[in-house]
Amino acid sequence: MAAIIGPDMSSLVRLEPGQIFARDFEVLRPLAEGGMGAVYVARQRSTGHERALKIMHPQLVADPAFRAKFEQEACVGARIDSDHVVQVVAAGVDEPTSTPWIAMELLRGESLEQWVKRRSPVAPEAVKELFEQLRHGMAAAHSRSIVHRDLKPENIFIAESRSPKVPFTLKVLDFGIARIVRENQTVATVTTAIGSPLWMAPEQASAGAHIRAATDVWALGLIAFYVFTGKSYWLRANDAAGVNLQALLVEVMVDPIAPPSARASALGCPPVFPSGFDGWFARCVARDPEQRFREAGECLDALLKLLTLQRTVMMEAVPQPPPRTDPQPEPQPQRTVAMTMPITSLPPQPPPQPPPQPPPPARSSMADMAVPGVLGVLLLIAGGVYFARSRPTEPQASADAGVEVAQAGAAFVPSGDPPPSDPGAYLGEPRVPIYRTPNRPDPRGGRFSLAEATAGLSGSGPLRAIIEVPPHGEFQCTLFERAAPNTVANFVGLARGLRDFWDPVRGRWTRAPFYANSIFHRVIPNFMIQGGDFLRSGSGGVGYEIADENVAPHDRAGLLCMANHGPHTNGGQFFITQGPKAHLDGSYSIFGACTPTSLVNEIASVRRDHNDRPAVPVIIRRITITR
Repeated sequence: MAAIIGPDMSSLVRLEPGQIFARDFEVLRPLAEGGMGAVYVARQRSTGHERALKIMHPQLVADPAFRAKFEQEACVGARIDSDHVVQVVAAGVDEPTSTPWIAMELLRGESLEQWVKRRSPVAPEAVKELFEQLRHGMAAAHSRSIVHRDLKPENIFIAESRSPKVPFTLKVLDFGIARIVRENQTVATVTTAIGSPLWMAPEQASAGAHIRAATDVWALGLIAFYVFTGKSYWLRANDAAGVNLQALLVEVMVDPIAPPSARASALGCPPVFPSGFDGWFARCVARDPEQRFREAGECLDALLKLLTLQRTVMMEAVPQPPPRTDPQPEPQPQRTVAMTMPITSLPPQPPPQPPPQPPPPARSSMADMAVPGVLGVLLLIAGGVYFARSRPTEPQASADAGVEVAQAGAAFVPSGDPPPSDPGAYLGEPRVPIYRTPNRPDPRGGRFSLAEATAGLSGSGPLRAIIEVPPHGEFQCTLFERAAPNTVANFVGLARGLRDFWDPVRGRWTRAPFYANSIFHRVIPNFMIQGGDFLRSGSGGVGYEIADENVAPHDRAGLLCMANHGPHTNGGQFFITQGPKAHLDGSYSIFGACTPTSLVNEIASVRRDHNDRPAVPVIIRRITITR
């Protein structure tokens, strides 16, 4: 793989344990250092969570135009609707040092590069799971017209799973930063990601070329070859004597692209590809982008079909056991959830889990290119690198210490958001959150009374909430204002737009109907349905936390409860039980009861993905409070 001969790391700010950086981060320990900067484990003081704090070279934002663009591009992944893109919780520029920084969820696990090296050849079940999760993340990005530009095994992370349903959780890292660095020519020579020529599409060598989703498809084909074989596809990258960069670039740009079955044989790899892989790979790495799959969803759907057919053929001769009819074990709530947005409330849950070969392009069009010119462009993009098998691309932290994670996001914005003119739309604006860190305390000081929450309500009698979920119906909920007055006040105040909450889009405390056009983002049959995150992801918070109260038995269906991530960490998210759930007793505040329970059953039964997220958004149109 690649090793770096620059940049000048002396220009990078050095942080010491105990130091406060950017006003909100207490540095705990260094984590990694590489071509893009340095990464530290830091405690975010406003939330108490440990984060991966990445600091980058001040030259990146020396130009005021790039300073203004940095935060926007660093958080571009926040628009991607997938649990398989790393969460960025904040980004900015530290004014005293002019240092750009990004705070991300702290992941525990290893890069795909390390994961494959330890497991090669990778078991077929693990390969299929890996590409299913990678498809989820990359297809979601491409559906938002977001291109990664620097996809490679080092930018794909295999994190520990918090669900018994899946063996690991894949996260795509580094959305956004490749574009920032490429456009800032003064920094491109010293900070661009290392090793990229192994995975970079030919069009990326041309200034002004049209970069599109098919650019990432090229990398996906090469990554698939690496997963199956444990080796780079390019012969020059596997040279035991070291890699000649110019020879490698000629191979990438000009030489005929051999079928992967032949290439694997040349590299001494066992034949581990599914039937049809040669044709699939050829379509991924066609040098003409128009001949490739258009985007990651189409590309990886085709690969997963090959893997499914392979599994079917392998199992045909094996007697199959009768299908299971017994119920699955009851999910257990996850009480400790790190790596989230400030003041996140997560559910009582099981934790998040959960073609014909085209003709080869004519050699003459590429052969006519002046190799020295191509080499010069790619050297600029690659950041002045040479290749040596003896060193990894960047220093890697131990599996239990975390990982360098870079710009991406986890503010999920499903299609179907209301237009800005819709009065129920979030703050009357499109949802493009950028996770700015709260820069001042809750204006309410953590106090909000029931009298304030119900001000102006007419009538008498018990408080009720009407939760509209078109076209499914609506919940009629009685709120337990005597048993849980503070929780009810918080819920009612947020629903009515009277309780201040932290707005990560505008970067300020604000008031607006918090639940309007949110969704039930996690539904689990025979357990519960969870919603109330205006970011629609399960990772959104309100900027403050309230204490538990009325921690009573969960003894029936329809109970309205607060979600949390530990004792006294309630915020805005809630869940409704589908039946008695004794294992939740003592851990979650109950503040109401909802009918009809048949509506809970209906929503819990909708089609969902492996993370229990509905395939079609179940939208909470609004919550109306009455007496």
